[in-house]
Amino acid sequence: MSSKKTGLYLGTFDPFHNGHYFSIVKSFEFVDEVIIQPHNLRPNSKKHTSLESRLKMCDLGCLDLKKVKVREEKRNVYKHRKDGKFRYQLIKWVEEEIGQAPIVIMGSDKVTKEMYKDSKSELLEIPHIIFLRPGHDELDILKLKNLFKEAYFLNPIGDISSSNIRKLIRKGADVSNFVQNRVLKYIKENNLYV
Repeated sequence: MSSKKTGLYLGTFDPFHNGHYFSIVKSFEFVDEVIIQPHNLRPNSKKHTSLESRLKMCDLGCLDLKKVKVREEKRNVYKHRKDGKFRYQLIKWVEEEIGQAPIVIMGSDKVTKEMYKDSKSELLEIPHIIFLRPGHDELDILKLKNLFKEAYFLNPIGDISSSNIRKLIRKGADVSNFVQNRVLKYIKENNLYV
């Protein structure tokens, strides 16, 4: 087993934005490498851009970061797991591939999701790097720290959201402060979010 620590950043990345980028950069305080893995689409989902486009935006967004790999999961977790433990299964597949448990990277807003609410959740046993999102106060942080077996908390990156970026693009607004130029160029060339 390697002593190298691997961060796993799961999400939709629709689009990959500066908040994602700086979360990865700050995660290198705790990990040696990062795997970014955009989610496959849920069956019949029309909400998100194709996985191929999201993988490409992640690649473009991380071109200047060494030790970052964009990973595509070929297996469809939604067909594989019927019990709703999709995130847990994705983490386990990466663990099998790298030979050790990754450290999961995420925003504190995800902890409020159903998958983390069960105090017996297997997810709480897996190490996490959690970026505090605006709106979480010190009491929230204390509650979060007590939930996880091992967690590292980092200050907010800012209040950047992929859904807000998509809305701004649909309105024709300038989003160059939120996404890297390479990603913005790809969005424009492929008429995404219009």
